[in-house]
Amino acid sequence: MNAIPAVPCAEAVWTASDATGDARIDAEHQALLAQCTRLADCCEVDATGFDEALSAFKAQARAHLQHEASRLDAGDSDAIEDHQAECEEFEAFAEEVVSTEFFDRVELQRFVTFWTRGHIRAASGRG
Repeated sequence: MNAIPAVPCAEAVWTASDATGDARIDAEHQALLAQCTRLADCCEVDATGFDEALSAFKAQARAHLQHEASRLDAGDSDAIEDHQAECEEFEAFAEEVVSTEFFDRVELQRFVTFWTRGHIRAASGRG
């Protein structure tokens, strides 16, 4: 019987095309990617460190989404509505999906990284 190959953690690398033109938002995006890398580093050997890194990622992402919300033009109801939907989606994702109760650490790291990459892609105008 052939063994199923292990799925590697997702890469969380910043590229020049990720830039939004807002240095603070870009720094926050880079910090979120760094948390994804920290999660990857903890996947194999450090369950306690992984749980701490996952909690830190969630807190950091929430703070970042709040910061983005504060920068939206009050007159742009479509942008506000879209951002609110993203925040609600993140909360559902963070509280109902991202759990070691349902997924192993590698799967969770991949989910978090893919969410982060998608968020950054959309923020940079490539989404």
